[in-house]
Amino acid sequence: VLSVARRHGLAPKVIGLTTTVVPAEADLAERLSLPDGSPVICIARAIRIDGQSISYHEDYVPTEILSIDQLGPFNGSVLDLLTDHLRLTVTSALTEITAVNAAGELCNSLGVWPGCALILLKETLHDEFGAVIGFSDNYFVPDRFRLQFVRRK
Repeated sequence: VLSVARRHGLAPKVIGLTTTVVPAEADLAERLSLPDGSPVICIARAIRIDGQSISYHEDYVPTEILSIDQLGPFNGSVLDLLTDHLRLTVTSALTEITAVNAAGELCNSLGVWPGCALILLKETLHDEFGAVIGFSDNYFVPDRFRLQFVRRK
């Protein structure tokens, strides 16, 4: 999101950044191929352009891959952190696309009403050996950000 916005001449800002270590509950543990309760870093933040929140992201990375100390000057992109700073090779990202209704704290983070339709991208990152190295929930406000996909043969 950040690099795409910058390529289009926009100035995205990371808002409300939090980083915490949490235990991976069953669904998250399964997505990360970890035992239930394994510690993972959760990096949460909203992205704002021209004073309007366009997306909210929660990234989860096992603590065996990333520690809080390694975050350093975080620019808002976990993918950049993993590939550029930690020199990990991300070779694929399996993405599930669905629609959800905004609720709770997500409404505050995005500045939307409860029940507002959002696009949710659930993305699992894999390295060159097929191992899972991260998972994210990415929420987008449809009328504030346009998603495009290019399919190639």
